[in-house]
Amino acid sequence: MKRMKYCLCLMLFLFLISVGSSAVGKPLAMDTEVEETGPPEGKVLVPEGTQIAAQEEFQEEAQEEVQEEAREEVGKKVQEEAREPLDTVNRFRVEASFFLGLGIEKIKVGVTDDGDTISISGGGGLGGEITFGYGIYSMMEIDLTAGIYHSGLEPSVENADGSFNRGPFLATLKFNIPVTDSGQIKLGGGGGYYISGDLDVDTSQAPGGAHETIAYDNAFGYHITGEYEYFFFNNPSIIFGLKYYNVTYDAESYTMNGVSIPVDLLADKVRELNGSGVDFFFALAWYI
Repeated sequence: MKRMKYCLCLMLFLFLISVGSSAVGKPLAMDTEVEETGPPEGKVLVPEGTQIAAQEEFQEEAQEEVQEEAREEVGKKVQEEAREPLDTVNRFRVEASFFLGLGIEKIKVGVTDDGDTISISGGGGLGGEITFGYGIYSMMEIDLTAGIYHSGLEPSVENADGSFNRGPFLATLKFNIPVTDSGQIKLGGGGGYYISGDLDVDTSQAPGGAHETIAYDNAFGYHITGEYEYFFFNNPSIIFGLKYYNVTYDAESYTMNGVSIPVDLLADKVRELNGSGVDFFFALAWYI
């Protein structure tokens, strides 16, 4: 009886062990099939955080584009306002100019020890002018000019000196031709009154030399000009160009070493001095 009980207990124990072994060998997760889910075919899932970031980036780009367009518009307006001076009608202009020129005809004064001719001219030389201009029409203006001209010996030497000084007053009518947004060509001409012509040549330190002075009557002449004007925004403008002028001076008095001598004894080229020349000039102008 006892053996039978023992056998039954042993069989029950073995049965429990076999059941536990099968449960451990096959986890619960393996008994359940997990169905994987995903977004519908052809669509992409975008988290809310990414949408917000994309919207903020789009807004920043749009704002930058608006600011850039605003800056461009302001720049265009500034440029348009800067080019207004090209229309000079009813505007005054103050202009200071400096020039370097060549005389049409020269007078021989002497020679150097190397045999080079020393001469002086009634035109050209160096000088400066002050001009007051006014725009009477959109493409036309009138100028009034006062200046000082000086010519010297060419070439300069140590033991002699010479100069011809004069002061012109000019009236010039100019036609303006705009060629760019910031520049225009001016072509003009007019008349002038040339005063205080004075020729002074001192060769007294050279053998056989003398100190001679000749005063000339005031004279009328004419001139033509061609120039280019470039504007820097509203003001100022710079001008450079060429001017040809034609004038002849008649001798009024003549002295040699302080002694008055009739002008009829002067050489023809000196008694009727050709004061014509061609000048290159540079000017700075301000519109009012």
